[in-house]
Amino acid sequence: MSDTRAISIEIDQSWQGAMNIYCDSHQMSNDKFMRLAIEEYLVNHEPVVSEFAKGYQQMGKINREICHEFDACEKELDVEL
Repeated sequence: MSDTRAISIEIDQSWQGAMNIYCDSHQMSNDKFMRLAIEEYLVNHEPVVSEFAKGYQQMGKINREICHEFDACEKELDVEL
């Protein structure tokens, strides 16, 4: 990795212990474990984020159509006030 930065995290001692056991048994550094865990999380959650974005884009069009349908009602209300 050519462009890396150090970060600091706080985790529960029980998670730290589990991570240490895993890393020891797999001959892996804690840093490598954290990089892999973050990459795995992002890969597995990216589809969810993309689906949310797609849904918001689709709802935006529907919301504009709904607002347009009520424009006449709002204009009528403005006239009466």
